[in-house]
Amino acid sequence: MIAAIQEYFADLARSVTEGWTYFWFRAAEAKTLSMLRIALACVSLIYVLGFTSDLTFWFASDGVLPVGRVYEIAGIGDPEMGASYWSLLYFFQNPSDLWILHAFTVLVLIALACGLFSRVTAVLAFVLVLSYAQRSPIVLTGLIEPILCPLMLYLCLGPCGAHYSIDELWRRRAGKPAVGKTYSANIATRLMQVHVSMFFVMMGLSKLGASYVWWNGAAMWNVLARPESPLVDFKFLRSSPLLVYFWTHAMVLFELAYPVAIWIRPLRPLMIAVSIPIWILYALASGNWLLALLMLVMNLAFFTPLQVKPQSEAAKTGDGAQAAADRMPAHV
Repeated sequence: MIAAIQEYFADLARSVTEGWTYFWFRAAEAKTLSMLRIALACVSLIYVLGFTSDLTFWFASDGVLPVGRVYEIAGIGDPEMGASYWSLLYFFQNPSDLWILHAFTVLVLIALACGLFSRVTAVLAFVLVLSYAQRSPIVLTGLIEPILCPLMLYLCLGPCGAHYSIDELWRRRAGKPAVGKTYSANIATRLMQVHVSMFFVMMGLSKLGASYVWWNGAAMWNVLARPESPLVDFKFLRSSPLLVYFWTHAMVLFELAYPVAIWIRPLRPLMIAVSIPIWILYALASGNWLLALLMLVMNLAFFTPLQVKPQSEAAKTGDGAQAAADRMPAHV
C-alpha cells in the first residue's frame, strides 16, 4: 500500500515536471510569434495615431497635461502614494519635439509590422508605446494599456521577425539559413497566452465583484444607455429586456470560461469562434473597438505553428507527423 502511494506521487511529480518543462522550455517555431508581431504592431499603430489630433493639446508644456500636472494627478514622487511612471514624452514638451517623436514612433511601428530590423524595432516599439501609455496615467488610460504594453514587451523576447518579414526576405537573398525552432519563441508565445488568460480572469471576476448589475443582467443596458458609447443605436432592445439580460450573462460566462477552455485543444476552435461575435458586439455597444480588436487579435497566440503553416509546406517537411509524435496532453 505504501509502495503504491509512493509510486503514485513519484509519477505525479514526474508528470508535472515533464508538463511544465514541455510548456515553457521546448523549442518552437516563430510563425505564431511573427503573426502576432504584425497584428500587435498594427494595433499599436492605431493606438498611437489616436493621439495625433490632440498631441500638443494634451502633452505640450502649455497643454492640458504638462508634466508637473501629471505628477500631481498620479501622485508621482509622493511617498504616501508611491506611484512611479516613466515616459519618454516627459522629455519632449516643445510642440516641434513632440511631433518629431510622434513621427518617429509611427515609423518604428510601421517598420515592426513590416519586419524591418525586427529585433531593434520591437524594443523601440515597446519603449515608445509604453511612453504614450504612461505619459498620462489615470487620465487618458483605459483597459487596453495593461494588456498592450506587456504584449509588446513579450515580442522583444523572441525572434518575432523570423517569418513574414523583410528580415526573412533579406536572409533568403543572402543565402542564410532560415530561423529554426527556438526556446525564446516558445517562451514569448507562452507568456502572451498566460497574460491574456489572466486578463480574462481579471475581467470576469471584477464584473462579479463590482456591481449587482452584472448579476441581475442589467449591466449591458447601462453600457448602451451612455449616449457617447454605442457605435450603433441599440434602442430597440428597450422592448426586449431578456436579450439584454442574456447578453450580460453571456459576456460574464464567456470571460470566465475562456481562460479555462482555451487551453483544452478540442474546445479551442469553439472559444475562438465564440469570441468573434462577443467582441464585435462589445465594440458596437461600448465604442471601445480598439480593445475588442486587440482581444480578437490575441486569439492568434493560441494558433500552433502547424496551423499557421500552409498544408503543402507541412506535408513537404513532415511536420504533421512530428507534431503528432511530439503532442502532449490536450491541455498543453
